[in-house]
Amino acid sequence: NIDYDALNQLRRRISDLGETIVLDYEGDRLTALGPQDLAEKNRTHIKGEGDNLGYDISSFSEDGTPLFIEVKTTKQNKPADFYLSRNECAIGNQFFTDGKLYRIYRIYNLNPATGTRDMVIYKPPFDNNHFDMQPENWRIQLQNS
Repeated sequence: NIDYDALNQLRRRISDLGETIVLDYEGDRLTALGPQDLAEKNRTHIKGEGDNLGYDISSFSEDGTPLFIEVKTTKQNKPADFYLSRNECAIGNQFFTDGKLYRIYRIYNLNPATGTRDMVIYKPPFDNNHFDMQPENWRIQLQNS
């Protein structure tokens, strides 16, 4: 039998660790660039602000332009599949169309005990011309009978 509660708790811990890694990475990156106010404004949206934003962290580019980051974390290697929700995909593509900066920071080879990991950054557009996107789930709505 699968303990789904334990599995979900493990996934949440890995996800939270990935977001902390990216938040620290962004803070270090912005601090190295110069203005302290940008590094201090770098913040996460995951605690109490809702998961429907389509991103986990708001940060800034080198010139101060807002940067929106969705974090995807795994203990597996780089070729492992990852999931992008319909909302995350739509937000990323809309931000791309609107000229806003949106990125997926993919943390892989994560060792939670040591904190070692690798990272790759992906940019929109998210479509089959750039990524092999496959539907995994279907939303079913009952029709009025």
